[in-house]
Amino acid sequence: MEIPGTPGLAPGRWRGLGVLPGVIAAVVLTGMAATAAETNTVAFAGTEPLTGVGSSVIRVLSALGITLGLFFAGIWLFRNWQRLVARPGRAPALQILECRALGGRQSLWVVSYQGQRMLLGSSSAGISLLAHLPASEEVRPPEPVPAALDFASAFQQILGRKP
Repeated sequence: MEIPGTPGLAPGRWRGLGVLPGVIAAVVLTGMAATAAETNTVAFAGTEPLTGVGSSVIRVLSALGITLGLFFAGIWLFRNWQRLVARPGRAPALQILECRALGGRQSLWVVSYQGQRMLLGSSSAGISLLAHLPASEEVRPPEPVPAALDFASAFQQILGRKP
């Protein structure tokens, strides 16, 4: 099956290249913009417009650097957007209260979601709901791990003083 208007191109032909066609198009468009900017330069008093191979190479490499920088910034944003959107100080609705490994790839999980407690079982075949547990009056969040003390605080505690 061919794509209409593009003889000889099958739909899956570009699939293995990933984002390479987009990067190539961005580099070509940036080079075209640099060429258009070069033809529209205005010479200021006492200066000459940049011409020659060296300035063209510098311009192309700087455009490539900016394009690659924007590309990798986009990848970082795509992978880490949840960190930017997360609201600090808000308690998560889903909490893992306890986990016990049974051996191999099997484990039991006690999970709390909006006050409901559930017993889940996980294995290599998947995750399944084993039972709804009675709601406890107190849903205890996981205990925070104490932060490491700096040297001065640890030394004062050893000497018996409060930090």
